[in-house]
Amino acid sequence: MSCDYFPTSLMLLYNDNLIGYCKISCVPNLKDSCYIESVVIDVGYRSQGFGSKLLKGAEYYMKLRGIKNVYLSTKGQENFYEKNGYTICEPINMWDNRTTIITTAPILINNQTQIFCGPPPPPMPEYSPTLSPIITSKTYMTKRI
Repeated sequence: MSCDYFPTSLMLLYNDNLIGYCKISCVPNLKDSCYIESVVIDVGYRSQGFGSKLLKGAEYYMKLRGIKNVYLSTKGQENFYEKNGYTICEPINMWDNRTTIITTAPILINNQTQIFCGPPPPPMPEYSPTLSPIITSKTYMTKRI
């Protein structure tokens, strides 16, 4: 394991050889949820159950850290994930965790009021998640662990 917090990468070793890899990240706006970014098994070890072992190990790792929902996207491996308990779901947005803080008050730094000079910033663009559907050729899948 590369770290105790997400994102993290997990490796599958067999006879001291690296044969598999999995990267896991948090889903920005979904509490208790992670996204499996990749699951890779060395070509010489495929179709021997190692992919399922790596996936189960990743699920165990996430569950120990309080994760309840797992998401992933795939193109062509839907049967593999269905065999491992995943179901097709709507696409999720992994990249949008916008938080905007707007203030016109002076800022206090080191107990001193700081006034910043210069032109005002441009107006913030309007954001509407309903106007930005996720368009993808991949199949999104989920599993509750």
